[in-house]
Amino acid sequence: KNLKERQSKELKEELMRDWPNLYARQTRKEEDTLEFWKYEWRQHGMCSEFADKPSVYFRLTLNLLKNFDNLKQDLGFKRGSKVGDILKNLRDKKYKVPQIVCNRESQLLEIRFCYKEKKAIDCPNWVGSRTCNTQTANIFLPGGAGGTDAKILKKSTLKKDLIRNWPNLYARQVRQEEDNLEFWKYEWRQHGMCSDYPNKPSEYFNFTLKLLQEFNNLKEDKKAFDCPNWVGSITCNTRTANIFLPDNAEGTDAVNYNFSHELGVGSLAIPELPTCFYPMVLEGRML
Repeated sequence: KNLKERQSKELKEELMRDWPNLYARQTRKEEDTLEFWKYEWRQHGMCSEFADKPSVYFRLTLNLLKNFDNLKQDLGFKRGSKVGDILKNLRDKKYKVPQIVCNRESQLLEIRFCYKEKKAIDCPNWVGSRTCNTQTANIFLPGGAGGTDAKILKKSTLKKDLIRNWPNLYARQVRQEEDNLEFWKYEWRQHGMCSDYPNKPSEYFNFTLKLLQEFNNLKEDKKAFDCPNWVGSITCNTRTANIFLPDNAEGTDAVNYNFSHELGVGSLAIPELPTCFYPMVLEGRML
């Protein structure tokens, strides 16, 4: 019994170190991580060769993990990477053909390697999602190629400009920097990746901040053009409806706005530019 308890404790410590739940809440980290392991067991372990031996399954998984210590470097991500480039990089490094899974933004979500009787084999089909499903398709790492947008957003000059001109108005005081970074990452994924700079986050944010200066006098701006439809939400959908700024936008939520027809907008929206580049709307966040 003592041997089993010790082995179980050691396995748990290794899993916590090498296979944690990255989305676990800090206040319930252990509970969330246990649920994550249960999910992995139900989804994968129970259809493996060790369907009734969870400890063997997890131990083997951790042992196999050592084969992928250099995977991130071997993927060879760089600006402008295509799916075919990643597959070739892996092939050149003697990996078997994996299955590529991306999210809606063409960011790499999973790389699945196939095994049979503990031996690596080529996966039957490398396509694992609706995006990244051709070898000429763009593919990104979450946070940009190689995590570049996270690094760029932390650079002093750009970060200071974003804090001053494009902060997250709902950032918690105790986690202001973290919430701002998450907000900017969200804007990058939603808008930057479908702009003219899909793999150049620093250029996108710098250009956005530069464009912002052109909207200091929004009503007098002659270069802007009317949006096809000024209604962008279920509320504020008539010209006579009240509209407010959030509590800490300009220091009040009691400012009523009733834009004229001449302005062509009903919710303080920056006019949408081609290639879905700059559809930034005041939705609890200040431009």
